[in-house]
Amino acid sequence: MTYLSTAKRHLQQHGSVHITALGTALSSLVTLSEVLKNSKLVDEVKLTTCLEHFKDEFSDRQKPKMDIMLTKSAAFDKIMAEEAKKQNDHAGVHGVQVHFPSE
Repeated sequence: MTYLSTAKRHLQQHGSVHITALGTALSSLVTLSEVLKNSKLVDEVKLTTCLEHFKDEFSDRQKPKMDIMLTKSAAFDKIMAEEAKKQNDHAGVHGVQVHFPSE
C-alpha cells in the first residue's frame, strides 16, 4: 500500500489526515500533499516547519521537520466515487469486479 492510498483511506474514514516528515523524507511529504491538492481531494489546513534537535554521544545534529494537516475537500466523495467506478469498469473487462458499499 502506498502513502497515497493510505492517505485517501484515512481521509475517507476520518475526514482529515496529519502527515509528518523528517529530513530527507520531506520531498515525499511535499509530493504526497501536492498530488492530493492537485487532484482536488484535500484542502490544506495547516503547515508547520521546524528543526528537530538530535543529540547522541558523538554529535549534535538538527534535521528539518514538516507537518501538514489536510482535510477532505467538498469534492472528495464525488471524485473518489468516480475513481471507484473507473476501477470497477476497468476490472470488469478482465473478469474481476470490485464492489464498494455505499454510505
